Amino acid sequence: MVNTPLPSEPALDLAIAPSWKAPELTLKQRFGMRLYSLRADRGLTQMQVAERARRDRSFISDMERGIKEPSLTTLDSLAKLFSMSVSELLRDI
Repeated sequence: MVNTPLPSEPALDLAIAPSWKAPELTLKQRFGMRLYSLRADRGLTQMQVAERARRDRSFISDMERGIKEPSLTTLDSLAKLFSMSVSELLRDI
């Protein structure tokens, strides 16, 4: 039995390769990432944030996962919890 080398794959020409772009995150997803980041940076659990913001823990989880969106009242509560303005809370999302 003789080992025959496999033919090499042709080089991928990136100039003609189809472009693939990941779908952009929704506003809810970007806010969820921001909320998670703020919470994690401060070492808080979802339960602690929920208690301090007077919201249900599952609602905090749903916001972090981009499933639910906060009301203006919730945004205000979260901003106060993180000692910032609502505009700072929404920065870069």
